[in-house]
Amino acid sequence: MKKLAVLLSVMALALAACGGGSNGAAADSSVLADDETPPVAGACLADDPDCEDIGDPNAPTDTPGTSDEPVPPVDSLSVADVLAAGTIDGGFVISGYVFVAADGSARICDAILESYPPQCGGDSIALAGDLSRFELTTDQGVTWSDAPLRIEGTYTAPTFTAA
Repeated sequence: MKKLAVLLSVMALALAACGGGSNGAAADSSVLADDETPPVAGACLADDPDCEDIGDPNAPTDTPGTSDEPVPPVDSLSVADVLAAGTIDGGFVISGYVFVAADGSARICDAILESYPPQCGGDSIALAGDLSRFELTTDQGVTWSDAPLRIEGTYTAPTFTAA
């Protein structure tokens, strides 16, 4: 009987040690007060900069070249959309990767191929206009954008002209 009491005491201590979190709170959500929320793995805290939306992919960053790859917003057209439309009157925003070949010819592409230096991939449109405001990478005589850019301008086949 004495051995049983000791065994039950040891089991109770082990269960108590396993049942609590780092602050001693029980892991079972049924013991949470009505105004408490159970912890969620991977949840973001308010004002956590790592959990904020990316925002404008063309906005300058404090540290060049350290931004996450943004996804173009819905209010722009892809290169494939522009080519499918054929004619678009007036200005609009196109999204895609900028690629400038060694000969200086520029294109906006639906993709950048992962060779080095990269190459224009997918559908593409000739690109004209001033691109100096965009963050571009240059190596081995080739220039490209590491992320898709949103460029405002006009399209007169076969060229998109940046505004």
